[in-house]
Amino acid sequence: CEICESGRLYATRPGTLDELRQGMYATVCSQDRVNALIPSVYRMANYIMGPMTALAYSGLQDYRATTGENRIALLLSDRSPAGDSKMVANCMEITEQQLREKLGV
Repeated sequence: CEICESGRLYATRPGTLDELRQGMYATVCSQDRVNALIPSVYRMANYIMGPMTALAYSGLQDYRATTGENRIALLLSDRSPAGDSKMVANCMEITEQQLREKLGV
């Protein structure tokens, strides 16, 4: 981690990337997609997610689209959307006060 944080080069041992690819999936998600997912999930499931959860959910959607996986998934969040209230409220086109009321905070 120190190497990555300092911006120095980091090289894996031969075969490490192939090993990682066997158990991991990576995708790229735009800010626009995160902004669209938050109100979409609220309309569909009455659940307000923050940007980090929306980012993870986007990755899950991409994984499912690529692999055809359709098992039920549990997505846990370790941060309340209240912590990003301005951004979440803007995505949902409501005020921060309305968001807090919906969240019960």
